[in-house]
Amino acid sequence: MPKQKPKHQLEVPPTKHHQFPNILGATLLREFEKGGYVPRIVSEKDKRQYQIYPTEKAKAVYEQIHGIAVASEDRLTRNFTEIEREVLKNLLDKVIANLE
Repeated sequence: MPKQKPKHQLEVPPTKHHQFPNILGATLLREFEKGGYVPRIVSEKDKRQYQIYPTEKAKAVYEQIHGIAVASEDRLTRNFTEIEREVLKNLLDKVIANLE
């Protein structure tokens, strides 16, 4: 896992393998925080915001978890075109928005 400075939780950029809507991302962050993987530190610049960074515990399991996530997504969408993957992502985003 590359060394990075802490980021605001909304600054974590989406990638091909994690494109979470804000509500899901916030829920995941809370769970990661409870598990000791990601502390949320109140920003010194803006007390309404948090900065996040991976702990040593998170760094130790990152490659394994990332590999499993990539392999799972690839397996689930192996016969999909890029357009179909994008359509699926958009539909799942709508489902999650309905749950908010």
